[in-house]
Amino acid sequence: MSGAGSTIVKQQNRMTAVSAFVESNSAWIGLAILALVFAAFLSERLAPVTIALTGASVMLAFGYLPRSELQAVFGNPAPVTIGAMFVLAGALIRTGTINRAADFVMKRAEKHPRLAIVEVMLGATVASAFLNNTPVVVVLIPIIFKLSQVTGVPLKKLMMPLSIVAVLGGCITLIGTSTNLIVAGIAADQGMTPFGIFDIAPFGIAGTVAGLAALVGLSFLLPSDPPAISGQDGGNAQDYLTELVVPHDSDYIGKDIGSLTVFGRSAALLGLKRAGEIRRGDLSQEELHAGDRLIVRADGTAIMTLRESGHFELGI
Repeated sequence: MSGAGSTIVKQQNRMTAVSAFVESNSAWIGLAILALVFAAFLSERLAPVTIALTGASVMLAFGYLPRSELQAVFGNPAPVTIGAMFVLAGALIRTGTINRAADFVMKRAEKHPRLAIVEVMLGATVASAFLNNTPVVVVLIPIIFKLSQVTGVPLKKLMMPLSIVAVLGGCITLIGTSTNLIVAGIAADQGMTPFGIFDIAPFGIAGTVAGLAALVGLSFLLPSDPPAISGQDGGNAQDYLTELVVPHDSDYIGKDIGSLTVFGRSAALLGLKRAGEIRRGDLSQEELHAGDRLIVRADGTAIMTLRESGHFELGI
């Protein structure tokens, strides 16, 4: 009993010493944790969600973060709304709604090319007020390439304004950017009256109009030299060449490539790489094996769809 009691006393002394050390160096330990989290974000070796949750857990374990505040983060409606906006944006892309709008713009560009540029920029501004900026810009980039070819306007004079008008448009409504939603959530937590979706619209519209005016007035400062980007010389800038890896748990293992319905107008199969050997030609009767790499040419929307289907992994 005496030996067991002595062991317990020693453990308690160690815990007391550790607690005293943490308490006396609390500020430095907190800064060290923040530095490690920041370094982990920069390294990009782990997913941002994993890093953020790990850092929050460590802060919780050391007592820097109250449990109630950590739980309140998961109960905040702002992250849920942001996630819903990504779902909405993804749905508009996958269903082809935005692509149909893009086709309409290109038909307009054939008759009124310069007016089409103005319409695209205004359309990006309006769309960004209700959708996340990133998918809006990604979808419109190929259109900007084509407009540059049709109108003769240097591509660099169109690409940066596209990004700027998307940011300006995001300031018009509460759901325009994730930052607006987060600020609204914090304000509501502090007891302020919750923001409505258009409460910031008067200020956002004023800032957007001023920003567009400044953009037009200072557009002469944008570079006009042609970029070294494939697609500017007539190629399809919307298409990408990539490899789709068949994982070991894919449902497509054992199936003939010809029976797959994932390849269509927006995704073309160019070859099959297996054991270092590239096979071309008619691959419709070729049976898929785990680890096979399908060489495809596809647009950005098709690549995102194929990657998130769970049947393939993007090759590197």
